[in-house]
Amino acid sequence: MIITPINSTESAVHLSGYAQGVSGGGTGQDTYGEFHDYGGGNTLALTTSYTEWQTGTADNNNNITLSTAPVKFTIDEGGLYKFDGSFSVQSDTNNSAITSAIFVNGVIYASSETSRSFSGSSTTGSFSISTLVTLDVDDEVTVRFKGDQNLTMTIINISTNMLLVGPDSTSGAGSTTVKDIWPISADTARINIPDSLRLMTISSSSVNDAITGTGARVINISGLNFNGELFAEFVQMDGTTSVTTVNAYTSILSIEVVETGSLGSNDGVIYVGSGTVTAGVPATPYCAMRESTGSAETLSFTVPTAYEFEVEHVTIIPKTIGTTSFNWGIEQQTNAPFYNKTPVQQKRVLRYNAMYRDDRHSETHFKYPLVFRGGQVFTMHVSNLNSNGDIIANVKGKLKYIGTDDT
Repeated sequence: MIITPINSTESAVHLSGYAQGVSGGGTGQDTYGEFHDYGGGNTLALTTSYTEWQTGTADNNNNITLSTAPVKFTIDEGGLYKFDGSFSVQSDTNNSAITSAIFVNGVIYASSETSRSFSGSSTTGSFSISTLVTLDVDDEVTVRFKGDQNLTMTIINISTNMLLVGPDSTSGAGSTTVKDIWPISADTARINIPDSLRLMTISSSSVNDAITGTGARVINISGLNFNGELFAEFVQMDGTTSVTTVNAYTSILSIEVVETGSLGSNDGVIYVGSGTVTAGVPATPYCAMRESTGSAETLSFTVPTAYEFEVEHVTIIPKTIGTTSFNWGIEQQTNAPFYNKTPVQQKRVLRYNAMYRDDRHSETHFKYPLVFRGGQVFTMHVSNLNSNGDIIANVKGKLKYIGTDDT
């Protein structure tokens, strides 16, 4: 984390993060499926209850399983899908109406119903469905029709397709590799936020990171105090044995090596956390620094009291050549008021979500900055890598002083 003053009320903020050892879970390929039934004169007997479409022919598919009788899309990669269907059909009954809808796992999907009325028999009418739906792995999507009375529907032309347009924005469903961007090498590793004002433990995975060692000797940690204000202190390392901070924190923002031995940097992974420390690793880590880096790459920023953080620019780069596809997203958490000296972390919905489908990197400039207010926590995650790999992230924005409300 680098904060550079611009003027008396604004500072430029540069956050960097590193997601280490993320296991591949996505396909790394476009995901789609198509069915059609063109001009064959196939019929479907309808009642006032929904009947499944039976006669479609699988057109193209990639990472979606297609089956017929009934026509069915089975999801192989969870995420946000766009469903488009166009229907040109006839009714054999005067003054009738036909309604179509999509069903997910046998339940009608909201806002997918569409109808067409027919004044006479054997006249052709057209209608369509276009909707977004979030699906998990093994979810089944079917197309069904019903009449306002018993009738026979003749199919003139039907075309349906599903396309993955974004990852699941709530839980990463369908992927076992959702991981916050920080150097903890473990699947599904999420950045921990302190659940109360607490003293922190500082430790390393290497005995060489000690005040008389060859690695990191002194580090500087920064975070927020009880009032949500920026605060920092220097800590002398003691290898794999934990050292307790002098001050208590509600959030840890960064770690930086300020004095080293002959190695010139930290020899092991340095952790800030709480709980029992085993071989230098705390039970609950809040921030971590990779070996030989000198500064933390935990992409978590809690906005200080009386400030706003405007996210303007995000760049995501796969370090591993084989990683050519992944999903990424920004999350917001809220640090509730510190009643009885206890902050409560409330995780909120995903603020922005994007898929990466390019050669080497994903870059986004926000036309309107994403605003995080005092006490809110900015984090990022990655998921659905097509192959195991590491991810580098950079975030740029502005930290603006907005003043305090003393009323």
